[in-house]
Amino acid sequence: MPLDPVTSALVGSIASAIVESVLAPTPAPAPAAFMRQLPEAAHYGWMLPPSLQEVRIDDKTYALSPAAQFRNEWNMIVLPTMITGPAPVRFLLDASGAVERVWILSAAEAESMQRR
Repeated sequence: MPLDPVTSALVGSIASAIVESVLAPTPAPAPAAFMRQLPEAAHYGWMLPPSLQEVRIDDKTYALSPAAQFRNEWNMIVLPTMITGPAPVRFLLDASGAVERVWILSAAEAESMQRR
């Protein structure tokens, strides 16, 4: 039984996408020694998972700036709710003393901070 033109085009498109994905080269992993250039003014500490209003770093609780931005070890922006455990961080405060930027450190970055 022949397929109608729409079904035939759809099946062909799906088959083509499957073949392309199988034959496509896998992307190279991120370099293990990826080191970011973080601001010199950024403080170092251990952060607990933040709430929507505040974050605890070391023994101090800070308010979160309305524009607070969290970046993971690969420098990608993450939502505060995606942070589930304690992590070594560098962070910046805004003019009011609220946390404005947080960078979760990779193992290599944390090790280099501890050597300072």
